[in-house]
Amino acid sequence: MPATLSAAPGLSSPQVQQFEDEGFLVLRGALDKPSLLPLQRVFEQAVDKQANEWFAKGLLKDKAEGLGFTERYGALRRQLPATFSNSWRRILVSPALYQIWQHLALLAIGRSLLGDELWASSTWNGRPRAPRQPLQTIDWHQDAHYCRDYNPSDGRIVSIWFPFVHVDETSGCLQVAPKSNKRGYRPIAKLKRNNLVGLADEELNGFEPYSCIMDPGDVLLFTELTYHRSLDNNSGYTRWSLDIRYHDARNTEIIRKNPGGYYCYSAADPSRVEPYEKWLAQYDYEGEF
Repeated sequence: MPATLSAAPGLSSPQVQQFEDEGFLVLRGALDKPSLLPLQRVFEQAVDKQANEWFAKGLLKDKAEGLGFTERYGALRRQLPATFSNSWRRILVSPALYQIWQHLALLAIGRSLLGDELWASSTWNGRPRAPRQPLQTIDWHQDAHYCRDYNPSDGRIVSIWFPFVHVDETSGCLQVAPKSNKRGYRPIAKLKRNNLVGLADEELNGFEPYSCIMDPGDVLLFTELTYHRSLDNNSGYTRWSLDIRYHDARNTEIIRKNPGGYYCYSAADPSRVEPYEKWLAQYDYEGEF
């Protein structure tokens, strides 16, 4: 059960207005760095598990065990075909991951934008972006493109993205198109480059991309309709990040569409917050990542 939010005031009125107007908001130092460490350990354990599995399959000659958090995964990927997933989910399922939706600062943000009943979305990803991996390109899109049977009546979706390393235009930061949320839902298109899907190039006409240069502890918020993309990582280290989403738990239709999520906050009835074991059971299957 989440603790009191008295120490986490949420967004100010100007911040809420900026979020509504621009479609995004960068909050500096919103997360204390100690709260990132349990999640970093989860990533490190996932890397170790993958290294052992790939080594056992003969895909690696060196498990790079002497390298640290920012270097090891890149050293592994350089030995592999470029066909492995760069979006992790099942492999990260853990108490630390479950609890991130209940972090006081993030709950306060969710409540500021959605109200006092919050659903942790089933759409979340841990993303290891190793250096110079072209097949990891994420082109312009809206998060609504990845929502099951999306309909505007599903209500606001608040996406929260945060890095575990410094991110800039060299190391794979996110770019957003300010005010693109005002366009509403745009159709998804098949792109000629890299056989990707996303927003058609002409959808970006009239928008000036904004690069979200961030450090660990910073948080990026954006709407389900905000155009955004990830730049390629051309640095010398892996760009680690996590993205999660909140829904208004009072919207029963969006809950139906998110069976892998969980009730993570209720001001009216705290007992509605579902335990870790129930959330864990939804990921109790054998599948890649």
